[in-house]
Amino acid sequence: MLFRSKKRKLADSAVYRWRYWLGYMVLVVLFCAAITAASLYAPGGVTEAEIEALGTTNAISPNHLGSLAQTNLPFHLLQRSLFSVFGVTIYTIKLPSLILSFIAAVAVFFLLRRWFKPNVTILSLVIMTVTGQLIFFAQSFTPHILYITYAALILLFASLIVQRAKGSALWRLLLAATVGLSLFTPYFWYIHLTLLLVALIHPHTRYALLAKRNRFKWLPAIIVLALTSAPVIFLAATHHDLLKSLVGIHSLSWALGDNLRLLLYHYLWVKPTVVGGQIAPVLDFSALFLITLGLFKTIQQHHTARSYMIGVWLLLSLPLLVLQPSMTSIIILPLFILLAVGVEALLNQWYSLFPRNPYARITGLLMLMALIGVMVLSGLDRFTNGYRHFSGAVHEFSTDLPLLQKAIAGRQNVVLVANPHEAPLYETVARYSKHKLAVNQPAAEGTTLVITRAEQMAHPNTDGWILERIVTNSHAERADRFYLYKLAKK
Repeated sequence: MLFRSKKRKLADSAVYRWRYWLGYMVLVVLFCAAITAASLYAPGGVTEAEIEALGTTNAISPNHLGSLAQTNLPFHLLQRSLFSVFGVTIYTIKLPSLILSFIAAVAVFFLLRRWFKPNVTILSLVIMTVTGQLIFFAQSFTPHILYITYAALILLFASLIVQRAKGSALWRLLLAATVGLSLFTPYFWYIHLTLLLVALIHPHTRYALLAKRNRFKWLPAIIVLALTSAPVIFLAATHHDLLKSLVGIHSLSWALGDNLRLLLYHYLWVKPTVVGGQIAPVLDFSALFLITLGLFKTIQQHHTARSYMIGVWLLLSLPLLVLQPSMTSIIILPLFILLAVGVEALLNQWYSLFPRNPYARITGLLMLMALIGVMVLSGLDRFTNGYRHFSGAVHEFSTDLPLLQKAIAGRQNVVLVANPHEAPLYETVARYSKHKLAVNQPAAEGTTLVITRAEQMAHPNTDGWILERIVTNSHAERADRFYLYKLAKK
């Protein structure tokens, strides 16, 4: 009776009744704070891969059809529209990825809610939010975030359709639109074809696709798929370079030994190192333990629909990962689902030991929350301090853009000279900036000549110009970022 009385008081408390909503609010705040801090504070700069992506964005012109033959075209069009509205800053460069990462997080949340209990969903998403891998891709203007977002949306909409959730017609349309847009991203044709083949083999999904009562329900979705995929099909048919990039066969690396070594650095290497601008290992060993436990449970429960979908995605992504080890983003979603399975297994295992002892159950939950709290704090500390102080990572990110904008504020005519690797960043600024900034153009009298450090070291000849100022940052090495000159009087 005493246990029942205490249990009733606990259930009647406001904190207990609103525990899940409080958890969801904490989760949203944590995610928004993490990706905002990551984009503005750590790393707080742009990589060469992001500058290269800006070059692709700059090359797109609605007036020239050939310029639209680019991989990840919707991603770059979103970037152009944001630049037109908000201008060019470090934050707006990363804003498309931030938006897509939020969409991906919402999709993963609803996907896990359909597969797991709310407590497992909240605890798993808290761990996912602070993993260095997710935050890194969320703040990076590279196509990696597309693989996470498309995968999350496709699995969510497919689950809603197969499970006959309310609004199935809407989920079919959204699934079709997502599939059509994802065709602009390399390798997704392969994923979709294999998923369709596997769906036709499995009896449950085959019934959802081909049953007589469902055939006409797919007609609007087929129309949406045709409309959204028509641009990429037309551009790929008329521009063979785009077709080759989307197929992606020539981008694969067959040096399997080197590829496996990179994957070892990514996931299992103990000593921190930098691989592709990212600090590795990308997951801490506590998360890897939960993922391994989740994989073991998934194999045990291979007959379930959840295990079937996880297994299919792993079989699709692992070959690509081995042949293209830089595409770690393609396997993030199945790893996160396996992590949730591991959290669920850990809770169930503890509760099975004490099925009727409320104190033991609460103790187990508190211990797990303490473990996750340590993982959260260590993950945030590792990410923020790593990208700001780890020597191998600090110089991977350029923080020159705000320095330049501050240095040329108030100047009317500025000519900036940069090397080809840096030029796309400054050409973007010149296109959307209010300043009269020209990049790699002849400098006339009355202009301010700005030379980047890389170009100054490569071509130091500045005859006829007088050094006015050297713009520096806070780094101990290579702190000289820009050289400002004025024309010498004749």
